[in-house]
Amino acid sequence: MIDKLFSHQGLDPADIGVISTGIQVKFFYDIDDVLGFSSRNLYSPNDAMMDIQVDVGDTPQSAHTGYWKNETVIRETAQLFYDYAS
Repeated sequence: MIDKLFSHQGLDPADIGVISTGIQVKFFYDIDDVLGFSSRNLYSPNDAMMDIQVDVGDTPQSAHTGYWKNETVIRETAQLFYDYAS
């Protein structure tokens, strides 16, 4: 895995269970979250994945713990479940 990332090949989405097209994974991140980052480009192909930047807090602690209460995160996650169940 490290060799793939080092050579800019990207990880195989099938390794995390993504095996078909259409958006299946939504990555949420806040730029104030020291552990949050855009993740879509780590994978290749990545057409089944989406990065969504949200503002869940202004301090490192609130930015890391605020995802569960964020309206965008809740709405986008619910839409993903709805689309996948259809």
